[in-house]
Amino acid sequence: MKYAIGFNWENKLVDFANKLNIDSKDKIFEFFGSPAFSFFGGATTYPRIRDISLKEIKGKIKYIKDRGFKFNYLINASTFPKIDTNDDFKKAIEYLEWIKSINPSIITVGNEKTLDFITKNFPEFKINLSIVLAIKSLDRAEEFFNKYPNIKRITLHQTLNRDKEMLKKHVELAHKYDIEVELLTNEICLYDCPRMRAHYDYLGKSSQLNRPSNLKLFEYCREVRQKDPLEFLNACWIRPEDVSIYEEIGVDILKIAGRGESEEYLERVTGAFIKRNYCGNIMDLFYPTWWKNKKVPHINNALLDGFLEYLFQNGKKKLDTIPDRFKISY
Repeated sequence: MKYAIGFNWENKLVDFANKLNIDSKDKIFEFFGSPAFSFFGGATTYPRIRDISLKEIKGKIKYIKDRGFKFNYLINASTFPKIDTNDDFKKAIEYLEWIKSINPSIITVGNEKTLDFITKNFPEFKINLSIVLAIKSLDRAEEFFNKYPNIKRITLHQTLNRDKEMLKKHVELAHKYDIEVELLTNEICLYDCPRMRAHYDYLGKSSQLNRPSNLKLFEYCREVRQKDPLEFLNACWIRPEDVSIYEEIGVDILKIAGRGESEEYLERVTGAFIKRNYCGNIMDLFYPTWWKNKKVPHINNALLDGFLEYLFQNGKKKLDTIPDRFKISY
């Protein structure tokens, strides 16, 4: 399995990944990131995401490439920026020209108008369809594949992590177009969250307009999750122990998010997935900031052995009740 890792702009993470790859069958092959604020923006949360100048970014990407890794540049805001004047158009082109100068291996795009703009003006860019686009139907995926010949990767909607048959069909379709399939591993947003689009839109506009994000917007999800631990079990995370199942389905890349988290967190999660094993509280692999007052539950990861197989074998995408064997405590 190949892994793409969120980059916190610290060279130490690159060095850690380099050492981790030496004796591993699975490989970290790519880092992804973007500044906290930019013309097109991204699905980001400042101040958790470090703001960094374009000059610094260029140096960091060189450090990554010099050590044999690829870089995926994020333009994954769900909203299209204001381009009403010649000056706006010039700024958009200048920003994309700068991205071209750093030569990313691929760029991740989260808005169709942005994708149109990039394809028209920079058709040479290789495109990854962002998870922000929420692609979970075969018809919609194929519509994108036919319309944009520069698509080389798709990050599928989170719910497909729990839908084996539909995931298989998406993998088969993407591979027919010679497009790689990527899944996000460490997401614990509510299953098919009704507010996800509003969250992405707010984050996108914040990163485009250079204003800090109001994280209170996410209190709804935190409160729902805190009241009912079943919401965590039904979130679409992937365990390190279940990587082989997705590998057999044909998934090409697993994405580990957390570019706004600590070095310790990123190294712990990355190490667990490369080893395909984690002993202890499964919650160690997910952001503490996703829980109200960082009050994180404890769930013994060993108790989740067979959980994904149970869902897949029974055609379930989520549970109605918490099985007795799961001892969840706060």
